[in-house]
Amino acid sequence: MRANKLLAVALTLGLTVLAMSKLLAAPHGHNSGAQVIAIPEDNPALEFVGQFINTGTSSHQFGYIARIDGLDQVFNNATTRNETTAMFTFFTDRDGKFQLAALAEMSAPKISAMENEPRNLTIATLIRVAHALGSKVEIKLVKKGKAKRGRRHHAQRAA
Repeated sequence: MRANKLLAVALTLGLTVLAMSKLLAAPHGHNSGAQVIAIPEDNPALEFVGQFINTGTSSHQFGYIARIDGLDQVFNNATTRNETTAMFTFFTDRDGKFQLAALAEMSAPKISAMENEPRNLTIATLIRVAHALGSKVEIKLVKKGKAKRGRRHHAQRAA
């Protein structure tokens, strides 16, 4: 789950920097008003405020960029500096059940039922879900240990 959070942060920041570079990299010969910002290596040049809520297969992320070195204005209002006046915001709302349901060609409620009350599942259903997850189903038959059966049998006889 922590890896998902780090990946989400990295992707959000990467996309933001990419979008910013495209916006700011307009040709200088034109009177476009574009400004190129030089960012020294190993220098934190971007600050964002956000929240990541990942529960089970759900992922909800939201926030805004609070500082970009070289840009004086990242808010629409000089006195109110929060998510309502931020010029660069992000938001994601993802429920993995819908993605898994689509991949397994099943309904999302069926995936939820499997997750919350895993009973009466067919092997075919398990295989569909496993394939959708890029996995396979293995079923093993394992002999019961004699020691366990003996102790239980012994306890029943003593009672």
